[in-house]
Amino acid sequence: MPVKRVFLCILFFFTQRFCPAFGQSEVSFFILSGQPNADLLARAYFMPVAKSINSNLNRGWLFGGEALTPGRVEVGVTLTTAFVPPDQKSFDVTAIGLEATTQLAAGYGSQTPTALGAHTLGPQLNVTTTLPGSGEEAVIATYPMPEGVGVPLIPLPSLQLNLGLMKGTELRTRLLPSIKFRSDGTNYATAMWGIGVTHRLHQSFVRYLPFSVTAGLTYARQRVQGNFERVGSWHQVLNGQEVVRTEQQKDPSHYDDQKLQLRAESLILECILSKEVRAFTFFSGLRYSIGRTYVETLGIYPQIAVRPTDEDPYYELYFKDVKNPIKVAIPYYPLALQAGVSCRLSAFTLGLSGTYATYTSLSAALSVSF
Repeated sequence: MPVKRVFLCILFFFTQRFCPAFGQSEVSFFILSGQPNADLLARAYFMPVAKSINSNLNRGWLFGGEALTPGRVEVGVTLTTAFVPPDQKSFDVTAIGLEATTQLAAGYGSQTPTALGAHTLGPQLNVTTTLPGSGEEAVIATYPMPEGVGVPLIPLPSLQLNLGLMKGTELRTRLLPSIKFRSDGTNYATAMWGIGVTHRLHQSFVRYLPFSVTAGLTYARQRVQGNFERVGSWHQVLNGQEVVRTEQQKDPSHYDDQKLQLRAESLILECILSKEVRAFTFFSGLRYSIGRTYVETLGIYPQIAVRPTDEDPYYELYFKDVKNPIKVAIPYYPLALQAGVSCRLSAFTLGLSGTYATYTSLSAALSVSF
């Protein structure tokens, strides 16, 4: 089926380009820095991902044209892509408010890629602690900032179903069914849904205007989840130091089921003006959305800690297990300008639109009504 092939091609792109940011163990190294540093690093690294996902959720709902008559149904496929602005492809690790226990290693620049930035590892960060007894500051771990995926965009395909109600009102729904897939040994899952209502205002108090006015209210959610590579030992970042582990912590399965999850939701208010010229409908308008994306690490993770002992050197490093250590909320409240055109040929409609905001986006839709 053509629609199925389109979805598979888009998901292949998503899998090969974006999802590796979920599976790489360098992201989980943030947890070594403790709180609040781990949250600060996760927020800065995933900021463009969170805003791109939210941008996709609130794009492509309206393409102008006459409202469906009561009982009429329109089914289609929508593809939306948000583009990351250049200044969101990297960030300065020294400018995000990190506490002194996480520092930039000597000899490295402070710029590092975000998740949608360059496909190169960032600088090394040192995790320090105060040693019991001596009071000296010591480096207990060193880890690299993760690379980006090298592609500054995230596509979102979805199915859309619109139902004509009454007096120029439509019920609109959008769905990306729960999809699970595997790439490079890592399991991924994603799903999205949305529901909204639109109303042609010219049916009521603006009927004498030379164009149509349509308002819409929509709510949408998406979840993206990926398993981390197993990070229970982290020997490569401990600078050769011995870390005490319990028997339970030595069991590799103890750290199974570590996941990174992004949960996005958005409430969208929009209003467009449209004008029909034969088979074409030209439209433009404003959109305001209230969005929020939660970045979370799920599962049990080891965190390095230090405790005093009775023998020289009078301290030891040990792993302290922490559960679901990172949870940050990234809000996004863009006011956007949108414009586009749709073309109706018999029962089929093709729509194209662009949105100008901090995260510019393009949307395309193909639908059939009956």
